Amino acid sequence: RGRQVRCLSNRFETREADGELYIEGYFNVFNSPYELWEGATEIVKPGAFADCLSQDVRALVNHDSTLVLGRTKAGTLELKEDTRGLWGRIKINRDDADAMNLYARVQRGDVDQCSFGFDIERETFVDLGNGEYRWEIEKVNPLYEVSVCTFPAYEETSVSARKKQLEDIIGLMEEGKLTGALRSPILMSGDYLSPSLTVVNLTGDSLGDSFLIDWENRSSHFDDERFIRLLELTATDRSKVSSETEEWLDGGKSIMWGYFTSASDFLDFFAHMEKEGGRITGYPTEGSCGSYLVPDGGVLVVNVNTARKDTVTDFLEILLGRELQLKNGTMGMSVRRLSPEDYIVEKEDGRLLFMGNARYEVPVFRDGTTALDRAKVFLESCVAEPPAYARIISIISEELNAMYTEKKSPGITAETINRRVQLYLDEGN
Repeated sequence: RGRQVRCLSNRFETREADGELYIEGYFNVFNSPYELWEGATEIVKPGAFADCLSQDVRALVNHDSTLVLGRTKAGTLELKEDTRGLWGRIKINRDDADAMNLYARVQRGDVDQCSFGFDIERETFVDLGNGEYRWEIEKVNPLYEVSVCTFPAYEETSVSARKKQLEDIIGLMEEGKLTGALRSPILMSGDYLSPSLTVVNLTGDSLGDSFLIDWENRSSHFDDERFIRLLELTATDRSKVSSETEEWLDGGKSIMWGYFTSASDFLDFFAHMEKEGGRITGYPTEGSCGSYLVPDGGVLVVNVNTARKDTVTDFLEILLGRELQLKNGTMGMSVRRLSPEDYIVEKEDGRLLFMGNARYEVPVFRDGTTALDRAKVFLESCVAEPPAYARIISIISEELNAMYTEKKSPGITAETINRRVQLYLDEGN
């Protein structure tokens, strides 16, 4: 999957012995579940680190390779695996101001997060039933580093599938950890979106539950300094910059905007997530999971008060039945059960094909799961698309276009958007 990072909140201890200062504690606790997304967790099994403790591992601050606290090769970092988890002890260099400052913060309890960076050599996928799934990491190799972290658990990790709020995205852009433009490998051949489309897509589906609008009091807050900062951070037009589509996430710096209309694109998406260690966070939002099913092709609605429930039941049983679902001529059918065991056909050469179609080869991952398994878990976590607020999005787009063409400042643009949206809300919309 590429380099992985996991974080947890676990109290460290400081200790002084024989004139030396130490920070020690557990960088991982076995069988402690990490929530990847709702209904999906991951654990590290006992023995997972056994074969990598003799490697040259570094202890870092916040995964920053320029802030080295200790190193196994130098004897300043000790790591061992016991029945509880991966334990470590770092010998602090008294002549290193950064190390001494961290020691003081750990001693005070200001810093109590830890983490480790690694690759997964072997893991197992477990279907727990009731729509819940778990990945069990059985072997870690290599173990790159362990870190003492100031961030909350999962806050800044590549594995985090915690929903991101808009201010989180802005903060990561400010720190240079995210590029100020969205990428769309499917619709845009891997190119970056324009500044206007980047802002519209980041804000459009979070209008219902972000700091931009207080719906209870019907007040607009597009003049908030965070929105102004977003306009500043996304102002550089990267849409004409040549990009390498083989690496979608640019080492974790790119936010990918995915919109899938075919089975091949969808399965390819999960293959890239596996290859690059990516995780789905959804649109930035406070209250929703951020991953939406968009009913572009129409929605099947059943009136709960219908007197012909038996007829509706018969129709759905036919629509979702094996006979109709498995017809090769219905590749474009929009209603799918998406049961991997029903749709995967194994060929003599070992390839797995979606419905036996040679154009739709199903990727298989090291844990034995397929892209179709991942797709099923993901789709079960999705929710219906929230209200689009088309008029507000139109206002944002109009003013952003004026900002770029007429060279208006982000502050003036934000004030204009705020004034127009407030007028729209005052009109009772």
